[in-house]
Amino acid sequence: MLPWPVSRAVLPAILAAGAAVACAQPTGLVLHLDVPDDSTLAPDSAATVTIEARRAGAAPITITAPLDGASFDLGDLPVGEVTSLRALLRGDNDRLVGYGVATAPVIVGEVADVTVPVRRPMVYLAGPSNRLATMDPTRDRADYQGQVPTSFTPGLVAAIGGEEVAVADGDQIRLLRTSDHQFAESTIALPGPARTAAASRDGRVAVYGHGGASPGFVVIDRASGARSDVATTTPPDRVAVSEDGATIAVLLAACPQTPCAPSSVVVTTAAAPSADDVRAVGPVVDLAVSASGRVLLAPADRSAVDELDGDVVELVQIDNRRALAPPWRARRLAVHGEVVWAVGVEPFFVDPGPTGSPFDNVEVAPAVRVARIELTDGGAGAVRVIDAFDYGEALVTASVEGQTVFQELGANPVVVDGIAVGPLGDQLAIVLHGDFASESVTDGIDVLIPAMTGRSAYYLLVSDSGSVVQRVRTRCEVSFEAGGLADWSCRNRAEIDAPVGGAYTPSSATILFGTP
Repeated sequence: MLPWPVSRAVLPAILAAGAAVACAQPTGLVLHLDVPDDSTLAPDSAATVTIEARRAGAAPITITAPLDGASFDLGDLPVGEVTSLRALLRGDNDRLVGYGVATAPVIVGEVADVTVPVRRPMVYLAGPSNRLATMDPTRDRADYQGQVPTSFTPGLVAAIGGEEVAVADGDQIRLLRTSDHQFAESTIALPGPARTAAASRDGRVAVYGHGGASPGFVVIDRASGARSDVATTTPPDRVAVSEDGATIAVLLAACPQTPCAPSSVVVTTAAAPSADDVRAVGPVVDLAVSASGRVLLAPADRSAVDELDGDVVELVQIDNRRALAPPWRARRLAVHGEVVWAVGVEPFFVDPGPTGSPFDNVEVAPAVRVARIELTDGGAGAVRVIDAFDYGEALVTASVEGQTVFQELGANPVVVDGIAVGPLGDQLAIVLHGDFASESVTDGIDVLIPAMTGRSAYYLLVSDSGSVVQRVRTRCEVSFEAGGLADWSCRNRAEIDAPVGGAYTPSSATILFGTP
């Protein structure tokens, strides 16, 4: 634990314009930035520290100082409760290398020590057998991938603030400490297999959706230790929590692809969780909750993002980038503050193929596009669309002496398995996969290129500037029938990295101190 004392003279709050200011005795607060002892987990190469204090209805107070272990003055703060106190560590290149938030409100006017757990804004992926994959946004391309060994195959991951990561192990939740990458001895038992999880940004409220004979969701207030078990008619497919933990939304009967049965949403609170408020919403693939408690929906049948405001209201429509192409559809949502990130896929065209075959409705040249939507009091403000990734695989064989043969394939379809927004709201982690297939090519008599099927999966870290910061193809496998050219494999691309520790298909993603 490294202490950086923060002392200041504190003035009483001015309650109204023109109110008199009384004198107050100076008071001190020592701020401790709690970083892991393990150098591979502790923020690395930090040059400056920024402390930001917020109070409801007031502008934030921010100070930046060199990180040299010396004391510095945060300035004057009004007496009362500081609702948010966070620390940001940055390197010489201004890259964020460490982030932390006080786990409880700070009362200004009292002499006290406050500890802020500071961690690298690490990305955690579930999917590999007997391990978690980690991606470090603070590291360069050569060494940003890592692993956390487990004695089980993680089903899903969800950051609980920054100090722990909830990891699903069948019908129980194991809590991974981010200070040493060890699991806590105690676990959270669920009535059925875990299906989805989310937490407030400070980690105080955690929600776990589960299946089993009695499906439902579990709400845990980590400050009080209170647990509430709520039954639902069908297993939850997605849960979402507002940043302050007050509002909870639960999606039942998600519709990944139309046609499908209508979905429904449970809207409740952490203070009194229940399934009393159930609303029919039509076919919906995902949901999210903004900082102010607005419930956002990704409809499965329209190029839009909706809001559940009593009734379902179209918040914004997303136009196609490609003329005459099949419509873009949002397949995952995440919210940071009052900004919505919607990840969707827009294929160049859809090849119908033989009905019921692996070649039916193949998305040709699908483009992964991210819509960044700013929420306003009246609905939606600025919308910016980022072209994140052109999905598709090229298979290659060297069976013909002296030349290489390529076969370009689309996907059927591209599935966005999870997304997560970083702590500053400027980076988005995406995990996705696609199954691809191609029919055989003949000369009318002999097979030249055999029929092929396969699967590939990716992890992407996208910046709000539009650049893709990290790319990993975590899996690419192909099988082919006998006849024609043999020995097909996936072509490597120089701009895409290979996975560490072997191939895997990510099933979910989370970022420390991020959302969801």
